[in-house]
Amino acid sequence: MKSNHPQEKINKLLDNELSEEERSQLLRHIKQCKKCGEEYRASLFLKELLSQKDKAEPSDYFMPKLLNRLRSAEFALPTLELIAKRAWSLILGFSCIILLTLGIFIYTSVKASAEVSFRQSYEDLILTENSEMAPQASSAQLYYDYLWQSMVEE
Repeated sequence: MKSNHPQEKINKLLDNELSEEERSQLLRHIKQCKKCGEEYRASLFLKELLSQKDKAEPSDYFMPKLLNRLRSAEFALPTLELIAKRAWSLILGFSCIILLTLGIFIYTSVKASAEVSFRQSYEDLILTENSEMAPQASSAQLYYDYLWQSMVEE
């Protein structure tokens, strides 16, 4: 619900932000309305009071303290930013090392398991096919090594 008192326009009047027509209508209203007239005079008094006041200057001790704090913050901030930027690269690097180590471990485990399975299967095959080849274990071992190397190199 809109009020009949254009209080927001009083500030615009004081700041010269109204057109001539709006200004004249508002001044007529201020002359007729006691509430708006009091608000206009109070705002005008406050504006004049603030315009007469000299600018506040900081004390002699304020600026050196401020500069010291800024210098310490200038040193601390880049250090923290550097750590934050490097943290992601360190996490990524350690993750890569862990994954590489895990991959090598899995590869060697699978390779060793395959070699044991291959050796066992080959020895079983030799024993079941020809029981006479058992005394010639040295030639069986050489043949096994040859077969294993050919499989690994492919």
